[in-house]
Amino acid sequence: MNIAELEAFLAVFDEGTYTRAADRLGISQPAVTRRVSLLESDLDCVLFERGRHGAHPTPPGEAFAPYARRAIGELNAGARAVNEVQAGESGKLTLAIAGTIPNTQLMKHLRAFRMQNPRSQLIINTGTSNDVSAMVANGEADIGLRYFSSDNPVLTSHLVANERGSIVAANPTSLLDTTNATLGQLAECPWIMFPTGDGSTGEPIANRVLESLIISGIRPAHITRIDGLSAQKRLVAADFGLAVMQESAVADELVAGTIQQINPQEVSVDFPIYLVFRTHGYESPLREKLIAEIGKVSTNETA
Repeated sequence: MNIAELEAFLAVFDEGTYTRAADRLGISQPAVTRRVSLLESDLDCVLFERGRHGAHPTPPGEAFAPYARRAIGELNAGARAVNEVQAGESGKLTLAIAGTIPNTQLMKHLRAFRMQNPRSQLIINTGTSNDVSAMVANGEADIGLRYFSSDNPVLTSHLVANERGSIVAANPTSLLDTTNATLGQLAECPWIMFPTGDGSTGEPIANRVLESLIISGIRPAHITRIDGLSAQKRLVAADFGLAVMQESAVADELVAGTIQQINPQEVSVDFPIYLVFRTHGYESPLREKLIAEIGKVSTNETA
């Protein structure tokens, strides 16, 4: 069993056919078949069933896939560690960020890091908060920024910021009298939120928003689920509903006057941002400098 065999197995697993796996790896289809066959021989099992519609993983193949990914992740992390030792502080660093975070004061600290380390290469990957944890745990990223702490046992989570959320509406809005809005009136308005469920960009945010509204006494009568912050802002500005959004995410719209804030005292929503990294990962000088720079953000700073 070697890394080439594991890569061939994962390529077939992800792509669904040996042909597409060969294209992904840049090798011939027979080479892919040979590597998977050697792996099957090592494991003494069949990993794929091949048919007219592609290659489908067998139960042993399904069971083996997450271990193969972790093995590749550990090897990639090890290779980066060696490169950083050889390159000193001019190495490469990968930061995974939840896709809805970049509208925060955290970005100024990332910019400061790049200016202070001009010879380093900072690569940004994005995904959901759960994607961020997976990328860091698998060695695809050195550190990550996500909403809420991670429950992955191989990761350490540190709170670095709290983004404040505000109820926003179109300016002007026909949905309610914003000068004297009651909680009951707010509940009767249509609301725009992220979807919930695996794969949703803003699932943790959606859960926090709904929980906070209900605790405040607002039970939305109608919710439209939109998986995209820009699309949500456009719908709010078009007066299709209210939303709770990070204040930093709507700063431009507030200045432009296309939306307005409605902040009843009973409603308080915050979105904690956590830094995650492998608990026993390689502590490169470059990684530690980036962690230190991100750590300069006060947990009470307006993001």
